[in-house]
Parts: sequence; structure tokens; C-alpha cells
Amino acid sequence: MRDAQTAGQEATMGGTVAWIVLGVLGCGLGMLMILVLCQMAGNQDRAARHAEKKIFPSSDVTITRFGDG
Repeated sequence: MRDAQTAGQEATMGGTVAWIVLGVLGCGLGMLMILVLCQMAGNQDRAARHAEKKIFPSSDVTITRFGDG
């Protein structure tokens, strides 16, 4: 009786660890997606600022980095 109870507890513990690992991986992937989306938004904003500056040179748009946009 005692061995079956111990085996059940070990199986439950293994499942709990698996859910924790799955949750950590899910959070990591979610954060990676957010960082990629922020980088894409920044690149698009930079390109739009460069395009506006090219169309209207006296615009008060701030360009913070040099290079082709």
C-alpha cells in the first residue's frame, strides 16, 4: 500500500514539474514575440521618419540614427 502511494506522489510531482517547465517556456516564447514585434515597429517608425524627411526636408521629425531608412 505504501509503495503505490509513493509511486502516485512521484507521478504527480513529475507532472507538476512538466507544467512548470512548459509555463516557463511559454512565457519565454511570449517575451521573445513581444521583443520581435517591438523591433519591427521601431524599424518601421524609423523608415517612416526617413521617408517624411525626404519628402519634406524642413519637417521637425527627429532622426536618431544615421543610415538609409
